[in-house]
Amino acid sequence: LMNRVINRFNRACLHTCVGQDMDLTFRWDQMVPTPDDWLEVAQAKSGMLFAWASWAGAVAAGADEELQDVLWEYGLQLGILVQIADDYNGIWSTTVKTDLSSNGVTLPLSYAYFVASNDEREILLNVLQEANLCNTEPISKALDLLSTLGAQRFILAAAQVQRCRAIETISKPGLSRLDSQKLIILLNKAFPALVHLPTIPNETNSLY
Repeated sequence: LMNRVINRFNRACLHTCVGQDMDLTFRWDQMVPTPDDWLEVAQAKSGMLFAWASWAGAVAAGADEELQDVLWEYGLQLGILVQIADDYNGIWSTTVKTDLSSNGVTLPLSYAYFVASNDEREILLNVLQEANLCNTEPISKALDLLSTLGAQRFILAAAQVQRCRAIETISKPGLSRLDSQKLIILLNKAFPALVHLPTIPNETNSLY
């Protein structure tokens, strides 16, 4: 049993390293991933470790394999949700240094770049270059442009999709209502703003 847990942990770590390596190659001034590519990286970088932790807890508790699989999938969705929340907070929930003053590509930037026209992309990249100097005015311009392109709404929708998928996963037989509620509370803590938003159909696979 211990070997099984360790082996899966090692595989999860490998996925995480690959995801982190891919994430470091994304730069808004060199290569901007599509939102789908960003989500795949988030799954590898964060989702796999959360999945392992959730699954390993079930194994240690003596849960049957069906429940182990359910909690693996729940952890996977939670890990992606946490990554989306981190990108959201890095732009809209900070008053210090925002993600807009770095070279990395967060999901809001990925989406904005994906839906922008050629002229809007040029403006966005120019504003980001100025924002890298940590000046207030270009950061404010970048925020306005992201809002105009619908990036904030997209992030909230993408996060809600992950939350709904996680809730759907734990609604399957094997978990008590009390245990399911505890897991939903954990989702809500990961991204509190989602609680007040309309739910999104779980079969939604693409938002753009």
